[in-house]
Amino acid sequence: MPRKLSEIIIEIAMIGLKNHKFCESEVMHILFFLAHVAWNRDTKELDYYSNGEYLRHIKEFKISKTKLKRQLISDNWEFIISKMLKYKQDKYSKDKRIITLIGYTPWETLRVEWE
Repeated sequence: MPRKLSEIIIEIAMIGLKNHKFCESEVMHILFFLAHVAWNRDTKELDYYSNGEYLRHIKEFKISKTKLKRQLISDNWEFIISKMLKYKQDKYSKDKRIITLIGYTPWETLRVEWE
């Protein structure tokens, strides 16, 4: 039985943090979304949300640039996605599940649906 995909996405999202012991939930929401993009670029298609298509979704997250700069390893989204993609390929190359949905439940847990 493969590991729960939600656990793996949390693990991959942490790559985007400067400090793994401190992060705000708004920042993690963005990182979960970027991890989703990275995962599906490996399992579905390399141009999944390419050319900045994901930017309109990131803009929906109301968070200050100061918070992002303070907590993320970079303000370059493609850089973060590429690190996440490499990590996915290195550790989970055989896992070919495609993420169809990612979000929080009413119980504040991460839900990842896949096919």
